[in-house]
Amino acid sequence: MRRDDLRRDLRYAVRLLARTPVLTVAAILTLALGIGGTTAVFSLVDAVLLQPLPFPAADRLVMIYEDRGPSGHARSDLAPVTYDAWSRLNDVFDSTATVTHFGAVLDVGEPLRVTGRRATSSLFDVLGAQAIVGRLLLPGDDRPGSKVAVLAFGLWQDAFGGDPGVVGRPITINNEPYVVVGVLPATFQFFEPYVGLWVPAGFTGEELRDSSHYLTMIGRLKPGVDATRARANLNAIGIRIRALLPADREAPRAVIVPLQDILRGDAGGPLFLLMAAVGVVLLITCANIASLLLTRAATRSHEIALRGALGASRGRIVRQLLTESLLLAAAGLALGTLLAHGSLAFLRQLVPPAMTRFAEPELRVTTFVVATVVALGTGVLAGLAPALTATRESLVEGLKAGGRGTPAAQRSRRAFVVAEVAMTLVLLVAAGLLLQTFYRARYADLGVRPEGLLTLRTSLPLEPYAEHARRVAFFDRVLAGVMRLPEVVAAGYTTSVPLEWKGATSAVTPEGVAPAAGVAYEASHRQVSTGYLPAIGAPLVTGRHFDERDSERSPRVVIINETMARRFWPGVDPLGKRLASDADTRPDRWFTIVGVVRDVRQMGLDTPPRPEMYIPYPQIDARPWLAPRDLVVRTAGDPMRLASAVTRVVHDVDSTIAVSNVRTLDEVLDEDVASRRVGTTLLVAFAAFALLLAVVGIYGVTASFVAQHVPDLGVRIALGASPGDIVGLVVWKGLKLGLTGIAIGAIAAAVVTRLMAGLLFGVSAVDPATFAAGAVLVLVLTLLACCLPARRASGVDPVKALRAE
Repeated sequence: MRRDDLRRDLRYAVRLLARTPVLTVAAILTLALGIGGTTAVFSLVDAVLLQPLPFPAADRLVMIYEDRGPSGHARSDLAPVTYDAWSRLNDVFDSTATVTHFGAVLDVGEPLRVTGRRATSSLFDVLGAQAIVGRLLLPGDDRPGSKVAVLAFGLWQDAFGGDPGVVGRPITINNEPYVVVGVLPATFQFFEPYVGLWVPAGFTGEELRDSSHYLTMIGRLKPGVDATRARANLNAIGIRIRALLPADREAPRAVIVPLQDILRGDAGGPLFLLMAAVGVVLLITCANIASLLLTRAATRSHEIALRGALGASRGRIVRQLLTESLLLAAAGLALGTLLAHGSLAFLRQLVPPAMTRFAEPELRVTTFVVATVVALGTGVLAGLAPALTATRESLVEGLKAGGRGTPAAQRSRRAFVVAEVAMTLVLLVAAGLLLQTFYRARYADLGVRPEGLLTLRTSLPLEPYAEHARRVAFFDRVLAGVMRLPEVVAAGYTTSVPLEWKGATSAVTPEGVAPAAGVAYEASHRQVSTGYLPAIGAPLVTGRHFDERDSERSPRVVIINETMARRFWPGVDPLGKRLASDADTRPDRWFTIVGVVRDVRQMGLDTPPRPEMYIPYPQIDARPWLAPRDLVVRTAGDPMRLASAVTRVVHDVDSTIAVSNVRTLDEVLDEDVASRRVGTTLLVAFAAFALLLAVVGIYGVTASFVAQHVPDLGVRIALGASPGDIVGLVVWKGLKLGLTGIAIGAIAAAVVTRLMAGLLFGVSAVDPATFAAGAVLVLVLTLLACCLPARRASGVDPVKALRAE
């Protein structure tokens, strides 16, 4: 094609589009939404799933877990004794590292609660991290008692104003002196984005003999070593260290998982679902634009036939019509790119929490290329069918059509509308299932009563609270002060409120119970105050709650959840039974079970509960990370009204204690389902847009039918047809399209929803109510779309209609 021909085609296309501004603007806006949505969602998929992790040779980075058996956890944290053996004795890793929690209170004039991590110095080497100021941890920092710290970029900016001079400066963490040695870059992240500082793990020999599970291990495989070989090597080491473990423990078995799989988590399924949904919307957009262009072609059938009669080839006419659709697609691409850019901030909420600092959805070059390809494809798909249909009929039929459109064009429009309705029903059903999933997850039975609960965190530093008695005195004084506040109904302390911390597990020894095959004798551990379980509203199944009898000097007691009772004492009343926990450091390790409470969903709203035990904090001097830190307060009114008063009570007891994480339990629940809510909102928006396009398509076909059959309708009315007969005739024309689309869409939805079963919670993939609701909604809107054209048809004047013919 010559350049002059292209220029003429473009000028002619612009003039024609300008003659029908309403149709042109509608087409451009429709294309912009379809192309923009596709571009935005692809940018998110690209950032999370396609871009490599920002670590050197990231494909060799793996997480190492312990498989605790069929009744345990397939990906359990490691015990220090296991980590020590696997890291020293393996021959499959270039380097390994481990991380554990470190609650920190930073003294910056006033106490600042900071989330920290204890890490071996090798962590930054494994990840290939570099300091932007100073240095990171060195092997010499791993000695016990080392007091150096590496700051995260955010804490450096917020607490120290980004001052490079902070390196080498002493700071106070948990009332102990530390020296800042370096600052990490803004994009560095290892799991949680809110970690503010890193200190050396500094394990002592005693710690490395511990068999409690609380360490996170990462390794860099040697070149040429795969996960299977690495697992076999670690399992062999596990057999060698069996003698170092408690008698009821099996040899540790390794689970090797690529780091990228852990960081991305379950994001792949929802993101691919969104990508599929936006692809369906794009197809519906193409069908809708094709239908609009067929309407234009119908009004130009005489012109197209005349051009053919004057010698224009079919290819030349098709090229001209495709130029018009591609011009619309180009305008849609420009506007759609702006819409995509504006939606990126919203889409960032769907980035997995472990990737928020480096997986940034943005319009990269690849995104622009994809957007351009999508726009070109949309323009060709939307324009090719109308172009071929408009030029397929003979010249005589085209000249006879006289603007009414050829039969082939009418059949094509009906086919496009049926396809739109079918695809829309698929989206509606998928959106309905996800809506139910979100609702059932958010309002699932948590095992507690979240309304009216205020939560806040008061982590105690090791100094001056290293002694158990001082910690107990602090908790007692705070609870006594809080209970004196007006509107306070109940209050209690716990290691962590539900959903805030998944919890490490401790080995449990049930007295007199022979180990059963396939049962992992371990449980999550919560130190709580006397009033904690009543305060959160955890129902008592049997036995009693803790009370004033359960003091430091009284016989030691424990309350367990239903899952623990069923698993460890199947078919037996556990009240009065005794158990020991490896989390306890006292010589007398035995606790008597005095109560069983309902399961509390600590791990996640859609995650099954696991064995859990609650121990009164005065009766156990456990490891620091198991000590109480979260205060819950049940109020008679708005919980947040008491936040400042509760904070004052804490500071009256000790003004150096930082109070953080002040919020209601309802807010904690909302955060747990935040990404699910965003994804569901997007899918519902796509389904609503698709439904709008389908309704517009049905309206267009019905209105076109009325416009093209005015003489026929006039004859019917002249022969005695009532307005109701005419309305029924027109409505049935549109209704047939809707019913056909619904039938096809229901079959397609039944297939598609089975593929997304893994994303659902509490609802079947073929839920009849959801399918019925989607079908009824489409049917009702189909009837509404037919009403206006039908009303116009019933008012046709037969005399005028026959004269027009």
